Amino acid sequence: NGNYQVDGLRYKPRTDINREGQPQLNGTITQFKIQVSNDGINFVDVATGNWDANQNWKTVEFDAQTVKYVRLVSVDACTDNNSVFASAAEIRLTGEAYTEPPVVNPFTDVPEGIFYYEPVLWAVGKGITTGATETTFNPGGNCQRAQVVTFLWRAAGSPEPTKTENPFIDVKETDFYYKAVLWAVENEITAGTSATTFSPNGVTNRAQAVTFLWRYLNKPAATAENSFKDVVDGEWYEAPINWAVGAGVTQGVSADEFGINSNCIRAQAVTFLFRALNK
Repeated sequence: NGNYQVDGLRYKPRTDINREGQPQLNGTITQFKIQVSNDGINFVDVATGNWDANQNWKTVEFDAQTVKYVRLVSVDACTDNNSVFASAAEIRLTGEAYTEPPVVNPFTDVPEGIFYYEPVLWAVGKGITTGATETTFNPGGNCQRAQVVTFLWRAAGSPEPTKTENPFIDVKETDFYYKAVLWAVENEITAGTSATTFSPNGVTNRAQAVTFLWRYLNKPAATAENSFKDVVDGEWYEAPINWAVGAGVTQGVSADEFGINSNCIRAQAVTFLFRALNK
C-alpha cells in the first residue's frame, strides 16, 4: 500500500529434523537473487549470491531501495530427489519500515519465566540450535561434545576451518558438526579424546562446557576466586570456572560445589552462551 525503504533481507530455512536427529535441508535455498519492484510486474535485481546449506539464518545486505515489492528468488536449493523446490520458515526485511516481530515460543517444554526461556528463544532465533522437534526443545537433554562445539561455531558465524585435514575416524564429512569440530580443534577450544577420535556423542560435563566457552572467548580474566570444594586449584578448569562465576555465566550446583562432573544439559549450554555474549 505504500513505499518502504529496505536495505536487506533475512531468510530462515525450515528447521525439520530427520529420524536420525539430523537437520533436514530439503528446500533450503543455496543460491539466490533479491529483486524489487514498484508495480509488482517489473522487477530488478539488487543482490545475488550463495548461502551455506544449513539451517542457520541467512542474511544479505544491499543498497537502500524505496519500493513497494521485494521478492526472494531461489536459483538453486537443496533437494534429495528430482523435484526442485524452495522452502522457508521465515523471511524478514530490514530497513526504515522494519521492526522485529514479537518472539513466538513454539516449545511446550520451555515455559515463560524459567531461567532458560530467553536463552532458548535467542539461540533458536540466531540459528545457533534448533528444537529437538518442532514443538519441544528438550531442555533437560544431555549436551553432547559435537553439539557444544557446533553451538559455539554457529555463534561465531559458522566460519570455514582453515585446515581441512581431519584426524578423527568418528567425524565424517557428512556430519552436521564436521566443520564445527575442525574449527574448534584448530582454534584450541577443545581437542580430541585421543589422537584419532573426537567422541562427538560423548556427554559434555559442566567443567568442559565452561572451559570450551572460556577458550572461545580468548580466555578472559577471572574476577572470582575458587570457593568450590570440587574445583582443584591449578587444574585446567579452575580459571574457566572462576571466570564463569565472576562473569555471571553460571553458579555452582550448591554453595560449595560447582558440579564439575555433572552433565551439562541443553538448557544450561544455551544459557551459558547467552549470558556470556549478552552481558
